[in-house]
Amino acid sequence: YFSHFLWENKDKIAENPDGKNKPSILTAEIFDKKIDADYIFFGHNHTPNIMKMNKKTFVCVGSLGVRSPANYVMLTIENDKVKIEHKQLIYDTQKVIDEMLTLNYPSAKNIINFFNEE
Repeated sequence: YFSHFLWENKDKIAENPDGKNKPSILTAEIFDKKIDADYIFFGHNHTPNIMKMNKKTFVCVGSLGVRSPANYVMLTIENDKVKIEHKQLIYDTQKVIDEMLTLNYPSAKNIINFFNEE
């Protein structure tokens, strides 16, 4: 299962019990109750993490944008073996900010605020 985060319905994302912190068992519990899958990949929390609970694997993939380094996951399935690796990519955040402003990217000024958060 792959999702940005768990949606309560088509208009509302589920409350994130972890706020901006590293995903925890609370996040896994939300998905465990609602999703029938062995592997659940999600974002929303920007800190990469892998949790196991009730024979399920919960993978927070991190964030490909807003901060450098960008975090992402490589998933390899070979001969029924699953391999999950967290990777990072360093990029010039100031260049991205400048391009967003130059292109008048929708909500650029709001998005740029996230580049400065911890």
